[in-house]
Amino acid sequence: MAQVRKDIEIYGNKPTEITYEFRDGRVLVHAWGIYPSHSVLAGQDVKQYVDSFDTVDQALSLYPEAEGSHPVLQPQNTFNHLSSAGEL
Repeated sequence: MAQVRKDIEIYGNKPTEITYEFRDGRVLVHAWGIYPSHSVLAGQDVKQYVDSFDTVDQALSLYPEAEGSHPVLQPQNTFNHLSSAGEL
């Protein structure tokens, strides 16, 4: 069965970026956006799984705007803006 491109929204917004990466023998496509103001991670990057494929060519056939990525290159969320347990 042929895969179909999925409509992607992150908290009601279009993604800021689409990436693909290799993981466990598959090509995973992710959408990126920003956590909304009501989140404890407000303003930080959010990574959302979209789909997986056997090959990069298959992924790019449905998501031609996707750029290659790797977890080491991706933004990491921080929690240093939150209070420590003893500071509440």
